Amino acid sequence: MYTHILVPLDGSDRALAALGPARRLAKLHGAQLRLVTVATPDTRAEEIEAIVASGRDAAGAQVPEVIVLRGADAASELARLDREDPQSLLCLTTRARRPLGRMLFGSVAGELVRQSHRADVLVGPSCEIAETSAIRRLVVCLDGTSAGETILPWATRWSVATGVPIVLVRVVYPLVEPAARIPPTDEQLDDLGYLRRLALRLEQEGHRVADLTVQHAAASDALVDLAADIPGALLAVSTPAADSLEDSTAAQLLRSSSVPVLVARRA
Repeated sequence: MYTHILVPLDGSDRALAALGPARRLAKLHGAQLRLVTVATPDTRAEEIEAIVASGRDAAGAQVPEVIVLRGADAASELARLDREDPQSLLCLTTRARRPLGRMLFGSVAGELVRQSHRADVLVGPSCEIAETSAIRRLVVCLDGTSAGETILPWATRWSVATGVPIVLVRVVYPLVEPAARIPPTDEQLDDLGYLRRLALRLEQEGHRVADLTVQHAAASDALVDLAADIPGALLAVSTPAADSLEDSTAAQLLRSSSVPVLVARRA
């Protein structure tokens, strides 16, 4: 599906943290690793040389090709590259700053998601994975809406290309208080069947799919815990493109997830 995994660098140690997940993605897709940096008009040549040198040192034995983009805005240049090279996948870090509104929106990663029409892999500050461990499950986070299903075409394409099975997950608020002994309503029961119906459709299309509906008061907390418990998990989620990005499940996942997150912008 991809021939190159692109790791954007800005000279910070944090940006280099994407190299581990990028190596896993390169192995999964049989792709080559490439480093990318953006030279703005006020960037000195020696700064670019230092960024490239640090990236190659961090890559170790793998000496990847380096792409130097030139433009006034890093996010716009990366988004343009993302659009123009469909055989490459961007894998980059995000600092996921607090407060919540600063986690993605306004950052390079957030602007990339806003401008891109593709899915990219973001690595949050809590991501801790072994470079040698294989990606074994694509955990697709859904919220029961058609907008939330924007991630599904990307997930199914990844699954077909790599053979990695899909786990559809939806977190619903606890239906009833156990002590109350009140049965769930018909609407609530029908809501619980949403993932099963979706999984059956994907199975009929030939995909390897499991589904899991979790009752929990906080969706992001449940998804973070679930991903940590599934060996080789990679989270996948869609997110709004505009100001509501800071309140999205994707933003909360990126702050706390111990695994990378495949993020697609909702149309």
